[in-house]
Amino acid sequence: MSTSLRWIISDDTSSDIQYVQGDWFQDSSGSQDASGNYGPVFQGTLHGVRTGPASLVYKFTGSQVQVFGSNNIQNNSGILNPSWDCFVDGVSIGSMPYQFPENNWQFCRSPVLPDGNHVLTVNASVASPQTFWIDKIQYLPVAGSQSQLTNATVLVDNLDPMLKPAFGKGWVELGGGANMTTLSGSQFTLNFTGISLSWYGFIPKELPIASTTGSYSIDGGSPSSFLLKGLPTNAITVYNQKFFQTSTLSPGNHQIIVTYNGGGQTTPLTLDYLVIQNASVPATTPPPAGGQSNGGKSNIAAIAGGVVGGVVIIALAALGLLFIRRRYRSSAGRSDVKGGNVEGAGNSTTPRPYNYTPMPAHMRSDSGVDMYTSSSGRPEQTTTSMSEVRRKAHHTANPSVSTTNGTSTGLLGSSVANTAGHQPRPSQSQSDFLTSGGSSTGRGESLVNDESNTSSLGARGDPSSRNDKLRREAAAVAAQTQGRNQPRGPTSPPLTAESEQSMYIRHEDSGIRMPGVVEVPPEYTPS
Repeated sequence: MSTSLRWIISDDTSSDIQYVQGDWFQDSSGSQDASGNYGPVFQGTLHGVRTGPASLVYKFTGSQVQVFGSNNIQNNSGILNPSWDCFVDGVSIGSMPYQFPENNWQFCRSPVLPDGNHVLTVNASVASPQTFWIDKIQYLPVAGSQSQLTNATVLVDNLDPMLKPAFGKGWVELGGGANMTTLSGSQFTLNFTGISLSWYGFIPKELPIASTTGSYSIDGGSPSSFLLKGLPTNAITVYNQKFFQTSTLSPGNHQIIVTYNGGGQTTPLTLDYLVIQNASVPATTPPPAGGQSNGGKSNIAAIAGGVVGGVVIIALAALGLLFIRRRYRSSAGRSDVKGGNVEGAGNSTTPRPYNYTPMPAHMRSDSGVDMYTSSSGRPEQTTTSMSEVRRKAHHTANPSVSTTNGTSTGLLGSSVANTAGHQPRPSQSQSDFLTSGGSSTGRGESLVNDESNTSSLGARGDPSSRNDKLRREAAAVAAQTQGRNQPRGPTSPPLTAESEQSMYIRHEDSGIRMPGVVEVPPEYTPS
């Protein structure tokens, strides 16, 4: 990911946001921090307005923009208070209201725009006792311009390729939307440029919730501890939790080492995203001290690669010729049947009956096809994304459903589009949590996606290949039960003078019953 794909954040206190209409005021008391389970407001501040029409203007140079605030809507017979609409260059991009109070809620998001200068306008209508709250605005800068920004606050997503080398032993992916570790002493090491770094994660209720601690050190200095407070019993998952923020650093390059002090029975350390002030992350990991350039090795590597590739091609060609030759011999042998002797199969005319393995009764379906069946109870749902690169889906609205005027409002209220950006999803059942994915495709994914766990929980098969899947499962069941349910093999029929010139073959009953099969007699070859 290039740095141009990292969101630039403007807090509500930024001078870049112009509150042009309405009686706006700033709130830094934390009055909304306890609303919902999406975490406290960003940087502890909000701008609000309680009466009359109100509007703000935000100018930016980039390709996309989104607005976040604290959502608290009153619905009076279908009339929402407050209500709002967003415009980019005078064209409406809609709004995303939600029926429950939540912080860090995405009010609107533009489509991808042409690179260049744009003007965002937000118009709101509000009446007492409700308040329209603005928290922050995020935009994607024009490619190549981020390095020229001063005092920029940059959001670095956990799946940013620049962070991949930072994860040490014990770190794994969590539901496709975050990273976590439960290994005591596990570390995260990152070189970055900026004057401060904030670490955001979430606390999943499905994992251990006992409190524990972690620590971080800057540029080899003394470690500073931070608390992973866990969750109360029967609590729901909480998101956008700022685990720590460094003190103000000198401008320039720094290294941070984060260490997890807990274990398998305590709250894991998770990483959702980093927020770096006046930031950039190096495009490549700096080489170790005393390291040498590998430019002189490029020719040797190219030659070695060519030799290996040639050997592989020759080997594949030889294997192909051998395979064709054996098929030809096998075909010729089967066509030469004389006096009951099959060429290439020996001179014995003794029948070799096949054995069969019956399928256990509990594995048979009503249709007569032996199979295991599996399905995913995970419903299709509207998802949101945490970064532009992958549209992460772990910030979906609370699944509670209410009905207004006979119409189900579903996840996001009556007129809600897909949300995006850093909007966490509410708590789910453990089965749902284990099958959350990068997008809402209905495919299940393992909760922990490391190399030692390659299984996929709750995966749905493609309907077009369902019959093949059933046959494969039936064969797998037969192989699994071989030996446990093995009957005595069929008895060979007695040989007569007439039968000495014939081959007897008893076909295997695989246990699979396919509908619509037409039985035909065998074809006989004159002896």
